[in-house]
Amino acid sequence: MSELFNFPSSFVYTEKIANHAQIKSMILKDIISLAENNTNKESDYFKRTGKYSNSPGSGTYNESMLSILLKYKVENSIIWEPLDRMLKHEKLNISKYPKQSVIHSAWYNMYKENSHHRIHSHLGASTFSGIYVLDIEGENSTTFVQDGIDIKAKSYCPKVEEGTVIIFPSDLLHEVPPVKGSKISIAFNIQSSF
Repeated sequence: MSELFNFPSSFVYTEKIANHAQIKSMILKDIISLAENNTNKESDYFKRTGKYSNSPGSGTYNESMLSILLKYKVENSIIWEPLDRMLKHEKLNISKYPKQSVIHSAWYNMYKENSHHRIHSHLGASTFSGIYVLDIEGENSTTFVQDGIDIKAKSYCPKVEEGTVIIFPSDLLHEVPPVKGSKISIAFNIQSSF
């Protein structure tokens, strides 16, 4: 006798932010200023990825991005309200719902032509992660990969436009293949307790 159990697959939730134009007009200049002040073109990170970032892995991480979100009071529009709607989505299949959640970290990513970010997850840092596409020229290339045996691995590249937030479980592998055009995004991690 044998038995096979398939675990439910991961998910990727996308939502267009209604007041995106207003948010972009408020925070884009601050992110560009932050990038100009933090960018070290001689760093190993920049040489390896061609990407400007203040992410935890870039060596320039600080609380500046979170400060910008709080300064303009946009964290509800791009993080909390979409997260709440995602958790109430009729197709979401999770066994427990968070009792409380906090922003663990937030940072910007500024991609130029052909810059990229290798495949990774945010496992251990948080419960949910997100990407807010603040400014984009060209198509989104962020690709999610369901881990598993190579012959069963599946990938998904959501067709999103500027002003879309993408939320996913922090353990879901994802990457940004070489960008065609440019993209500025805000990434965030949410730590939840159940």
